Amino acid sequence: MKVKASKMDTLYELPPYTMIVSEGIKTEPLYLKGFVRKINDKYKNISKEPHVQVYGTARNTQSLLRFVDKMIANGEWAHFKKFWLVYDKDDFPLDNFDNTQFEAEVRKNPYMAVAWSNESIELWFLLHFQDYHSNNGRKQYIEKLNEY
Repeated sequence: MKVKASKMDTLYELPPYTMIVSEGIKTEPLYLKGFVRKINDKYKNISKEPHVQVYGTARNTQSLLRFVDKMIANGEWAHFKKFWLVYDKDDFPLDNFDNTQFEAEVRKNPYMAVAWSNESIELWFLLHFQDYHSNNGRKQYIEKLNEY
C-alpha cells in the first residue's frame, strides 16, 4: 500500500500487516519488539495502527502453526497478510521441526515464513554483546545476559 506522506508528493510503501508469532512469551517478544517498534515508528505519522506486531504463545513447532490457523479462522488476525513463526530448535522430533517449516513456507495466502534459532535463542542474544565460545546451556547464557 502506497501512502502520500507530505505535500512534497513523497510516497512511502507501507509494510504489509505482519504478525510475528513466537514460541516464547517473554524473551523472544521482548527482543523482537525492539525491531518492531523501529519499523512502526517509521510510519506512525501516516498509519493509524502498527503494521508489524509480535505475539508470544508458549507453543512450539506444529502447535504454533495450528495456533495461527485458529486465530485466522476466528477472524482475530484476518487483516494480517504476512506471518513469521519464530521458534527454537530445542529437542523436538525432527519431523515436527522440519514439517512446520515446510508447511508454513508453501502457504501464500496468508504468506508464512519461519525463523528458528539453535536450541537456545539466549545464545543469539548473548552474541550481540560479546564473542562467546563456551559450550554452556540456557541457564549460563541467561546469567551472562543478566550482566548486560
